[in-house]
Amino acid sequence: MKSNGLLGVELRHLKAFEAVARHRGFGAAAAELGYTQSAVSQQLAYLEKQLGQRLLERGGGSRSVRLTEPGRVVLRHAKALASRLDALGAELDGLNRVRIVRVGVFQSVGERIVPALLGELAATHPEVELDIVEEVNCDPLEEGAASGLLDLAFTLLPYEDPRTETTCLMRDEHLLVVPAGHPAADEPATLSSLAAMPMVGYRGCRGQVQMEDRMAAAGLPLRIVRRADGNGIMHGLVAAGEGMCLLPRLAFDPLDPRVAGIDLHGLVPPREIGLVWQRKRRLTPAAEAVIAAARTVCARLAVPVA
Repeated sequence: MKSNGLLGVELRHLKAFEAVARHRGFGAAAAELGYTQSAVSQQLAYLEKQLGQRLLERGGGSRSVRLTEPGRVVLRHAKALASRLDALGAELDGLNRVRIVRVGVFQSVGERIVPALLGELAATHPEVELDIVEEVNCDPLEEGAASGLLDLAFTLLPYEDPRTETTCLMRDEHLLVVPAGHPAADEPATLSSLAAMPMVGYRGCRGQVQMEDRMAAAGLPLRIVRRADGNGIMHGLVAAGEGMCLLPRLAFDPLDPRVAGIDLHGLVPPREIGLVWQRKRRLTPAAEAVIAAARTVCARLAVPVA
């Protein structure tokens, strides 16, 4: 590499290279970046010239490119620089909305934690405003936090990503949900009895996957007969006799007369609810206030993690 080659490299060159490597071709990368394909090709040629290294092996088709060994090294650093740039943008954006905290939530958090969180903030930090983003599953919330699009996101732990930091707020115990008046409500549940029941389960929920994996590891896999996404439909399916359900306590509606929730006393491992945010950004005082308020609220709802 030329001794001064790096001085001529700009972020746009690295962004173009990262997009080509991710899409394995120039066409899709150009469409994402808003450039012509020839412009992307020119940026890659300039980057290779400045670094004095061939970064891509080009084939005959628009998607037939692969990384060379120097290309893999450059890609690693390009991703790191892009992450720092995202963090910079997120932090600057945060300075422009000091009192507003963009928080991602999933179903049961939105239904049970958020209303109490708003009340806690109104009492302790009335200047703080929440901008709430809702998703069915945790994955888009975690990615939003990692990229800086969200200031904070509720998630299910464990979750590991080098771009993020997490904190655990509470353990959410599972209940066995059965139709109202069902005989199962009169007998203590065991792992064997749970494994024998027809069960309704969530579709694509990390907490559900964790629970099923733990039951399977104990040699007692759950017998899932139907899957759904929403907490409301889970209650409805149980009430209709489609199967029983293992629901986290926060997802269970105690006011629904069609179903009954049976305390399992820790028989099934709880899910752990936490918050996640971008590691490289500095949290605003408003975001810190939301974390503190979330801890207070979750301590009231369940036994907090020490």
